[in-house]
This record gives sequence, structure tokens and C-alpha cells, in this order.
Amino acid sequence: MDSAPGPDGVESGIIADVESALQVFDRYLSIVTASDRRRPGRLDRAGYILLSQLESTTLAISDLSEIMGLDVSTINRRTASLMADRVIERIPDPAGGMARHFRITSQGRRLLASEREANRLGLRQMLVGWRAQDLSELARLLGQLNHSIEASSGLQLRRADPPPDITTPLPG
Repeated sequence: MDSAPGPDGVESGIIADVESALQVFDRYLSIVTASDRRRPGRLDRAGYILLSQLESTTLAISDLSEIMGLDVSTINRRTASLMADRVIERIPDPAGGMARHFRITSQGRRLLASEREANRLGLRQMLVGWRAQDLSELARLLGQLNHSIEASSGLQLRRADPPPDITTPLPG
């Protein structure tokens, strides 16, 4: 394996290891969540993310498109499906603009809370035996990765919980 440093000074072998680990992680996450999300009354991954974006604000299709990095037609199909399920509703722009906005319904809030709890329970089961310090470090590193992705892509998903402070090292 090539371990020569790249222009950023990081060895290529380390980047290859990170890529490989993320590939396996993504595949496992897809398998685990896909089987669970096929049950009736569950949100798919895109629906979960979209509802999360609407949890604390109303947004127009163009806003959702920009935030999620998807084209307007894709967002339009997703919002139509979520409206049919009565978990979001279309409302006039609260600021008086021309664009219609989407708002999460009380049914959508209940479904999102249930999904979030199921996700956290699944994570808790997967992470049995991990030390609290290791879990804190994992959360910090994932937050740092998300920050890097946002900085390089220009995307920024709204979060239900504030992102971890990636500038403060963990004690220890």
C-alpha cells in the first residue's frame, strides 16, 4: 500500500484506511437501517432527514433543496410523499413571500421522535461494551468529520442537537 504523503501531508495509506472503514460502516448502516425501515409506519432515510430539517423551522422547497444538496424535483417528490402521509403540510410563507413553505405536523413530530428513539436504541445495542470515553471520542470525531464535509461541500444540515464542540479536546 502506498504510504507517501499527499499534498496535505497525510499518508495515502491512512486515507485509504479511512475510506475503507467508511465504506464498511456505510454498508452496515444501510443494511441495519434498511431492514428496520421497511416496516410499515417507518420513515425511510430521506424522509427522516427531511423531517429533521423541518423540526424547528418552516422551509420552502428551494431551501430544502439547497440544505440537502438535492435537486428541486427530488425534493418535490419527497415532500409530496410526506404530505400524503400527513407528516408535513404546506403553508404560506410566514414572512409573507410568494414561496409556499413546509411545516412538520404533530403526527410528523411523533413519528420523528419515535424514529429518533429507535435509532438511538439501535445504536445503544450496537455499542454495548464501549467505554463512555470511547463513545465521546467517536461523537467528537464524527462531528469533526461532519464539519469538514460541510466546509468542503457548502452543505449544512440543521441538527436536532447542537454539533459537538470540535475545538475542545476530550480530557484524558
